[in-house]
Amino acid sequence: MRRTLLLAPCALLLTLSAAAPAHADWTCEGSAVRGTVLGAQTIEPLTANKGAATCTAQRAGLAGATAGLPLPVSVSALGAETTAGENEVGAMGGIADLRVRALPELPIQVPLPDLSQVPTVDLGVATVDLEPIVAALLPDGRLPNADIVRLQGLVAYANGRCVDGEASLTGTSQVAGLSVLGQELPLDQVVERTVSLLDSQSIDPSNANLADLDLPAGITFTPLVRDTLQQALDALPNIEIPAALATVKVTPAQQIREGDRLTQRALEVQVRVLGQALVDLVIGEATVGASGASCAPAVAGGATSAALRCTTRRLVLADVIPGRRRVRLLGYADLRYVGRTVNLVFTGTGRRVARRRSGATGHSARRRRCRAGSCGSATGPGTSRGSAASARCG
Repeated sequence: MRRTLLLAPCALLLTLSAAAPAHADWTCEGSAVRGTVLGAQTIEPLTANKGAATCTAQRAGLAGATAGLPLPVSVSALGAETTAGENEVGAMGGIADLRVRALPELPIQVPLPDLSQVPTVDLGVATVDLEPIVAALLPDGRLPNADIVRLQGLVAYANGRCVDGEASLTGTSQVAGLSVLGQELPLDQVVERTVSLLDSQSIDPSNANLADLDLPAGITFTPLVRDTLQQALDALPNIEIPAALATVKVTPAQQIREGDRLTQRALEVQVRVLGQALVDLVIGEATVGASGASCAPAVAGGATSAALRCTTRRLVLADVIPGRRRVRLLGYADLRYVGRTVNLVFTGTGRRVARRRSGATGHSARRRRCRAGSCGSATGPGTSRGSAASARCG
C-alpha cells in the first residue's frame, strides 16, 4: 500500500532563488561624455559596445584624460562599461571630475563699446585723435580664466532582464557635486542660471593718459595744448560696459524610453557665453535595448504541461512518495524556470526541507531523508494534492 503525505497540514512552499534567464539578443552601450563644443565640434572620447548589434561585455577607462578633449573641457578620469550575463545585461558610463572653463584664448570676443563719440581735437595747426588713449582704458575684450561649471562623480546605469516573461528595463544615475562659478547648486532638479564672467563697468574718459598720445609733428605738450585736450576728455560722458554673461542649464537624471530601448543620463549641461554656444554635453550615459530579446517561456509539453494546465501556479508539487528512510518529492515548473533552483519549505517551522534544480523539461524529482517531525504526518492510502488537482482537471 502506498502511503503519501497530506500537504494541507504541512503545506510546502516553492520559492524562486534567482531571476529568470534572458533569451535571444539584447543591446547595451555606455558612454562617458558626448556632445558638442563651440557649437560645432563633436566629442565622445570613451564608449563601451557603442553601436554593436548585441550586448557584449566591454570595459574602457582613462585617467587624466584631458588630451584629445578640446578647450574649454577638461576631465580628470572617465569610464564606460557593459555587462552581459545569463540573466541580465547592463551598461554604465560616467566621469570623476569635469570642468567647463572660460579662457582668454577661446574664440569668443567680449563686445567693446563704440568710441565714435570720442572727438578729434583741432589745435589750429594740427588735429589730435583722442580715441587711442580712451580705448586704452577699456578691457582687452577677452574672457577671464574661470571654471564656469564643475561636475563631480557623475555616473549612469541601465539594466535589462526578463521578469515574469517580459523584458524589464530600468535605469538609475547619480551626481556627487555640481557648482557654477564656485557656487554649489542643487543636484536633484533642473537648474538654469545666468552668471557674470565679467562685471559691468563704467569708464571715465577723463582718466585717459595724455602722455600716451602720439602728437603730430610740430605739436608739443605746452600747458595750453594739455588743457585743451584734457577739457575735451572731461566733456565726454562715461562709457558703460555691460557685464559678460554666461547662461548655464543643468538637467540631471534624464531617463528616455523609446519602444524597447531605455537610455539613462546622469546629467546634461548646456553653457552659452555672450549668446554663443560653448558646450552642450551629456555626461554619463547608459543604454539597454530589448528589441531583439525574447522573454517568453518555451511552449511546455508532455508531463509538465499536463501538471500545470489546471492551475494558475507556475510551480507545482505533484507528489510526495514515502520510502523506508526517505521520501520522494515530484514537482513541475513552468519552462521559463528551467535550470532554476527551487526551495521546498515546511511552513510549520519555516525550515527548508529540500532544494532542487528544475530539469530541462521542467520536471524535478528529489529524494529526501524524512526525520520525525520534519516532513509532516503519514496517513492512509490516497493521492497527493498535486495528483488530486490533475484529476479534477480531466
